[in-house]
Amino acid sequence: GGKHVIYVFGHNGDTTTSSNAKYYMPAYDEGRWLHNMLTPLTSETGVQNNKRKIWQNAMWVTYPTLSQEVVMQTNPTDPYYFITSDVTFNISIANPYQQSVGDLAVDSANVKNDNLPLYNFSLKDLVPVKNDNLTAKDALDLIRVVPNPYYGYCSYEKSQLDYKAKITNLPQTCTISIYNISGTLIRRFKKDSPLPYQDWDLKNEYGITIASGVYIFHIDAPGIGEKIVKWFGALRPLDLNSF
Repeated sequence: GGKHVIYVFGHNGDTTTSSNAKYYMPAYDEGRWLHNMLTPLTSETGVQNNKRKIWQNAMWVTYPTLSQEVVMQTNPTDPYYFITSDVTFNISIANPYQQSVGDLAVDSANVKNDNLPLYNFSLKDLVPVKNDNLTAKDALDLIRVVPNPYYGYCSYEKSQLDYKAKITNLPQTCTISIYNISGTLIRRFKKDSPLPYQDWDLKNEYGITIASGVYIFHIDAPGIGEKIVKWFGALRPLDLNSF
């Protein structure tokens, strides 16, 4: 025993109302749901995302050990021959693991973990990727202008005279050019900051509030690529009632 890991997953969450319903463990299905979630997808990023999500359902992790009362019956062609019936696992947290005892003497200076069960794991497949141009190029598809469409008001605005939209999920260095549908340049921002967004007060280069309509955003990230986003805004009339 002690060489195989047993994971116990529980049925968590409300699968009818949550937006993350597909990541909740269903009733027992002989492991079919886990198998489907871990089957390689088209995107490796999707596989890693699934791995992170399904672990929210994990309840227990344990190593099985055989009872000392088991009489071992061996078969050279079947390593599990001694299992002659259904197996029952008892997970008892109240009983600590016993120290490993072998037939050979081990220098106490080389003992690991006081001879208690020990295992290793790696998070290298889940760590963020830095300075990877292919990942950065794929991330350009995440760029958004919010809210979109803009209907007279958004939660970013703090007063009746305030107009605001945000260009989000931007790389650190990029140039954002905003055009109307006739191709006229309305506003340009040169971003060079770690902030992942750029505020826009819905004004042109001369500080005049834009007209309602469709606008084209061109994002140019040097060394990475370009992204085009379409945006529609319906602006409200200027309200001076608070004065």
